[in-house]
Amino acid sequence: MRTFRLFIYVCNHTKYSILLTVYLAALLMYYQIKNNIDFDKLSIFDFLSDLNGIMGLTNKNVMVFILIPFICLTILLIMKREETYNRIIKLPSRTSVWNKTVIISLVYTFILTFILVLGGYLIGGLIFGYENKWIGTNGQITVLLNNNKIPNPEQYLNKLSTFNVLTIIFLTKFLCLSIIALSTAIIKTIIKNSSLTLLCICIYSYIDAMYLNPSLFINKSILDVNNWLNLRNVLINNVYFIILLFALYFIGRELYSKKDFKN
Repeated sequence: MRTFRLFIYVCNHTKYSILLTVYLAALLMYYQIKNNIDFDKLSIFDFLSDLNGIMGLTNKNVMVFILIPFICLTILLIMKREETYNRIIKLPSRTSVWNKTVIISLVYTFILTFILVLGGYLIGGLIFGYENKWIGTNGQITVLLNNNKIPNPEQYLNKLSTFNVLTIIFLTKFLCLSIIALSTAIIKTIIKNSSLTLLCICIYSYIDAMYLNPSLFINKSILDVNNWLNLRNVLINNVYFIILLFALYFIGRELYSKKDFKN
């Protein structure tokens, strides 16, 4: 019951952010499909995460230009609301304030990612059909494997069932967006300026996604054909994300233990 109330609480206070984020992401995705892609070759999963890693509701363009800025802005608004005197005084310690911020941030990113993946799958299915065309006879991945004469292509195709693809997309994006959320809270605590925090997150995300090699985390969350043919790399990246999340949690807890909430 307590978990359910938490979900309702987060939904009530982030619903407009979630709806606007999903709407803008879908709008950008529609524009990309309309202008850059051979419609007949698209699969339902291209609507979520295309094989080039650029387009889709959860891939590079939408991540950098829509998801990350809106998540950063939403976390800043959550912090402003939750870290008022009347709310802080009810909590036993500064660590409890940080824990509450972390929980709300993770629940928010979970809800947003779930809506993006499930909504993208349902809408993409209505547009392209619910068949997993990536691994069909003339699917993009099947053709790629055959053209490159890769032996035993079935060992790759069998791993790309609809359930596996959706699970990988959801988990990878949720972990990356959670890192963004906690990073936002930490940077805001350090520099004490919301506008500068938003600017720092957006600039870094763009540089990480477009230029950094190796990437710290943005590009590691981008799923392209190389990832789908080597799921071990995806697993390694997700383990790295989890370790990074724990590191950010402990950094934030230490910062909050010394935070002056009067400023």
